Amino acid sequence: MLAFGDVIVSAELGRGHIIILTKEKGIPLDYHMIETMSQEERDLIRQEVISAVSVLRSIGARHGDPAPWNILWDRGSEKVVMLDFENMRKEYKGVPADVGEVDRILGSKSTL
Repeated sequence: MLAFGDVIVSAELGRGHIIILTKEKGIPLDYHMIETMSQEERDLIRQEVISAVSVLRSIGARHGDPAPWNILWDRGSEKVVMLDFENMRKEYKGVPADVGEVDRILGSKSTL
């Protein structure tokens, strides 16, 4: 078993992953909710999602279904938890953590 923060991976990517998460606090995001948040809160979420995607990159993976509803946001702790990894894929080399999944979930930084 390999531990990456709150994510535990039981196998290497080529042979399949099983990711085990404990029950987490938070609410699933949606596009409308993100649009109504303050810029400060959107920036916090963006940094947390970049951090989570960086963990995926560190094991050579990308989220296969990046969308707001696959992110739990806990305002109290200012933490996110990524969900729904059944479509997780091998990462294309050189895709930085702050694009790709992050832009599909939150929109590009220039549009917020």
